[in-house]
Amino acid sequence: MIRHIVLVKWKPGATEQEKKRMIDGTHRLGKSIPKVVSMTSGVGLDWIAGSFDFGMVADFKNHEDWLDYREHPEHERFVREAFSVVGEIARLQIDTSIETAQ
Repeated sequence: MIRHIVLVKWKPGATEQEKKRMIDGTHRLGKSIPKVVSMTSGVGLDWIAGSFDFGMVADFKNHEDWLDYREHPEHERFVREAFSVVGEIARLQIDTSIETAQ
């Protein structure tokens, strides 16, 4: 299983409407792209200084499915429209089938 993690800090001056458009768009992606096994997203709780403002976690069966998601027209449209609100972004993909030290 491949886990795709995205963390976002809002662009200075981003409006609540712009933020909501990104949040709503993320929710639609999980439902509209067939290769997504699961997707969860939400606004950060801001419990620690320097935390990101928004995060998304999506799971895919394999690397090919993740590539299909990344190149899917719905995802590409989402990136063009919603990411205007992004000031900083971090992305990470991990293979959850690899065991880590206990």
